Amino acid sequence: MSNIQRTAITILWIVAGLSVIIAGLYYLGGSVNEITGEKRFTSLALVWTFILFIIAGLATLIFSFVNIFLNPKAIKNFLIALGIAVVLIGISYLISSSKPIDLDTFTSDPSAGTLKWVGTGLIVTYILAIVAFFGIIASEILRAFK
Repeated sequence: MSNIQRTAITILWIVAGLSVIIAGLYYLGGSVNEITGEKRFTSLALVWTFILFIIAGLATLIFSFVNIFLNPKAIKNFLIALGIAVVLIGISYLISSSKPIDLDTFTSDPSAGTLKWVGTGLIVTYILAIVAFFGIIASEILRAFK
């Protein structure tokens, strides 16, 4: 095992240990307010989740760009995937609505632009979920015939 692998494994164990400790504090730490049930370590858990999300996003972007620059053939695949994503988001944006929802729970009405982008995100999610579902089924059917 190389030095880099040992370092990576050590860092992963430390991050996993911290995550278990923070989850334990959150779930077993009691409540600040017994009426609302707000957990005592909610802000700590949210900050830790945000940190992990940023680290994962940066690592994904960095390694993707490194792969693109080290492998010139990957640029073509990257541009194709980027084009498909732009087309998918564009179609979803055109389909989405900015009509406000009539609910009494809103303290302030969101803007039309916010509603349009939320609708776009939902439509993109639906399309990708359907594609993933049918992709899984198709790959299993194709694998059965091989």
